[in-house]
Order: sequence, then C-alpha cells, then structure tokens
Amino acid sequence: MANLTIYQPEILFLRAQILTRYCDTFGYEFDSYCQRLTGTLKHYEHICEVMQEEVNQHEKLVRYLALIQNKALQNSLKRQIGATETEQKLFLRKHINSLSGSVLRKLIFEGQNETSQGYKDSFIQICYLYIEKERSEFLVNDFQIEKQDGTIPPFGYAPKPLSNGTVPVFQKASSFSLTPLKSTEDSIAEGKSALVFKGNKIQLNRGNLDKTNATITSKIQAEIRLENGEWVLVNESQLRTTFIQVNGPIKIKKGDIVVFGNQRFLFED
Repeated sequence: MANLTIYQPEILFLRAQILTRYCDTFGYEFDSYCQRLTGTLKHYEHICEVMQEEVNQHEKLVRYLALIQNKALQNSLKRQIGATETEQKLFLRKHINSLSGSVLRKLIFEGQNETSQGYKDSFIQICYLYIEKERSEFLVNDFQIEKQDGTIPPFGYAPKPLSNGTVPVFQKASSFSLTPLKSTEDSIAEGKSALVFKGNKIQLNRGNLDKTNATITSKIQAEIRLENGEWVLVNESQLRTTFIQVNGPIKIKKGDIVVFGNQRFLFED
C-alpha cells in the first residue's frame, strides 16, 4: 500500500464530514458532540466500528459507484461489485484493515492542530467511501498536494496540463495568515501568534482558530478561498457571526447585515 500526505484543508474536511455523518446516524447535535470529544481512544473505536459496518455493505459500493466520476476508481469498484462474495470480502478487508480507532484519533483529534499528516492510501479511500464523496473532486477544487519523501501523489488524480501542453507534477499551495488581535487594539493578543494556513480553500472553526473561544463554532465558522487570484471570505456559521472590520470603502448591497458597535442593522436600498 502506498503512503499519502494530506494537508490541513483536507484534514479538516474529512474530520467534519466523518463526524457529521456519525452524529446524523445517532441523532447527536454536532457542536455539543465535538465539545465533548476528547483524545480517549474508545470514542474513535466506536466511530471505527460504525464506519467498518457501513462500508462493508454491497449497497454502499453501488451508491458510491453511481456518484463518482473517476474512471480508474469506477473500474475498480465495478470489478468488486461483479466479483464473487469471497473476492468482495478480500477487497473490503484490505481497506478496512487500514481503519482503526488510533488512526481515526490521529485524523479527528490530533489533525486539528497539524498542517499535514501521512496515511495509507487505502485509509483515505475508505474515508471518502464512508462519506460518499469523491476525493479527486475535492482536490480539483483545492489543489494542495506537494511531494514529500516517502509519499506519492493522490490516487485517481491527474493535474490539468499547462497552456504549453506540459503537465505540472506538483504545485505549491497558496497560503495566508490570521493574527489574533486584542479586543480594543490592533496589536497581537497576549500569548498568541500568527496562524498560517496552506491551501486554496480553508474551512475555519474553533479547532484551528481558538480552541478556548466558545463564540466560534466547532463545526465550520467560515471559509476563505482563492478565486481568480483574490481571497474570498464566506460565512458558514448558522448564526452568521462572521464579520469584517471596515477600514476603507467597501461595497454593500440589499440584504447585507451591517454592525455598528454591538448593534446589527439590515441594509436595503
């Protein structure tokens, strides 16, 4: 089995998707469950059992085949769906064996604070099978892969050729930083430092911004992504508590919420 290096945007994406599906299965409220989640192994062993049981279903493979576009992965799944029961069990066992409570703890608990992590490619594939998403689609929208010693490019993904017809093998991810400030001053908050994020699309939450700040959701507060060479901020908070301090002229439109002091106002023209 090959090794893959995944970066913070994908770590946070997989974490949120896996926990959301797990919480939906048992009717847990996402934010409250994540707040209770610690590094205790038994939490992740149970998530592992749920994932193993679900991906071991023939119907799951059929549904996943219907939604993916990657030809190599399609052909692989078609072979497994048409295989004998014994061959299917061998295929699933190969992938399920890479899934364990300790590996999930590494992704879900430790991954919040790490810029990159290494995994077996079969583990990453089983994660995407569980959440029923196609990895190559995620990587096309957020191309962040860099080759490291002992790792290989992601399975099932071919970078687009450049205008001169050559194919870039690796591409360095874009990056930006967020520096925590004092509440009343434009100076760095005591005990804090700049947070550096790599990637073209970063999902932000309490885990990667400020673990002790309960006003930031533990799900997804906002997303910062690169579009046509410019950074774009998108609110993802259900309470819409993502704001930009106005330091110069800024365009506003009907329906925008403007905050003056601590009072919110609806703008209409």
